[in-house]
Amino acid sequence: MPTYPTCVFCNRNDSRPSKEELLAKWIAREFPDATWTVTRALDDQPPVVFTTRGHFGLTSRKPCTRCNNEWMSQLEEKVKPILAPMIHGEQTALSLAEQLILARWATKSAVVYDTHVEDDEYFFMDADCHTLFTSNAMPFVDSAIYLARYDGVPPEQIVLKETRRTGRPQSPYTDNDLFYLEAYAATFAIKHFALQVFTLRRHEELRKTGPVSLGIADFWRDRTICIWPLGDSVIWPPRIPLDMASFTRWVTRWRSPDIAL
Repeated sequence: MPTYPTCVFCNRNDSRPSKEELLAKWIAREFPDATWTVTRALDDQPPVVFTTRGHFGLTSRKPCTRCNNEWMSQLEEKVKPILAPMIHGEQTALSLAEQLILARWATKSAVVYDTHVEDDEYFFMDADCHTLFTSNAMPFVDSAIYLARYDGVPPEQIVLKETRRTGRPQSPYTDNDLFYLEAYAATFAIKHFALQVFTLRRHEELRKTGPVSLGIADFWRDRTICIWPLGDSVIWPPRIPLDMASFTRWVTRWRSPDIAL
């Protein structure tokens, strides 16, 4: 039997590497005549901007063919009837079951996006990728997932941005390594649908104390919807859409006074 590089998700080497689309082609096919403007960036680094048609030009070779064709493909099929109306800008009621599917898809998408560039300093480690596989793509401990409506321009656009934050909370914990934190946020905008996945890495002794508490500024109350951790049924979009300025503030809020960790 031929062997291939070990897949970081299933930890097996009997399936050849594949090209997993960071955003599936079915999304582009919802708008067959669109020319997409794709923008991706990490923190304050200069963004990479390009245009494309029929697909989004972003792939990862981390998953093996079996992972790509099985659990990842199955997750895309489950999320499509939930996600497609929101991409078209249609008001959508989300049950708890639908929020969970969307949260699982969002988590998978954030991990694949973070690890898709070779020789990059990843936030999600190989062990995180395997945990994603074994947990059926459940969101990680100390994660939060938010939705918004984005009314920026141009209308046919994909925006993918990452923000990272490291350090310790304010005193009295400044000099205690137990309280050292690493935080990662992936923010995607697909036409009018916007999504943000936040994940915090902290010492396992602190995780035993229960879920982390995030202090979110009141500014976001009518502009975003939290779908993870699960709460109640919700209706998308929020009352106030994000324009370009508030979207930029949303992207960077995890390293600003908007958020108290």
